[in-house]
Amino acid sequence: MKNRTVTISMPIELLNRLHATIGKKNLSHFIVEAVQDKLEQSDSELEAAYAAANNDPDRKQTIDDWRALT
Repeated sequence: MKNRTVTISMPIELLNRLHATIGKKNLSHFIVEAVQDKLEQSDSELEAAYAAANNDPDRKQTIDDWRALT
């Protein structure tokens, strides 16, 4: 995967905690992993919401009602 340098802003207190916890040299790697994890979590939550909506009997009934009108 090709990398690109980006500039971000964050509260200095948070940056200090990051440096203390993971060190300055590991900052990019840590941020990449954190963003990937968060995006995967969001994808999983969205997928679960779609699955729940797809199995919602009230939603199915509404769709059937609308189909009957066409």
